[in-house]
Amino acid sequence: MRILTEWALQAHANYCKRREAQATRDALEALDDRVLLDLGFARSEIESVAAEASGEAERTRALEWK
Repeated sequence: MRILTEWALQAHANYCKRREAQATRDALEALDDRVLLDLGFARSEIESVAAEASGEAERTRALEWK
């Protein structure tokens, strides 16, 4: 029973991550290219930015404060 509970909890966590990533992608895709560049990335990076922000992928971007 414990294994089933752990599996269900992990499945729910993965579902939440996917939903968060999708919401982030949708929000970023609604922005124009100029705003995306102001945020520090190009339109082609939206997928990886959303994955990193939701925890689906390891963070590879470093914050650069100027």
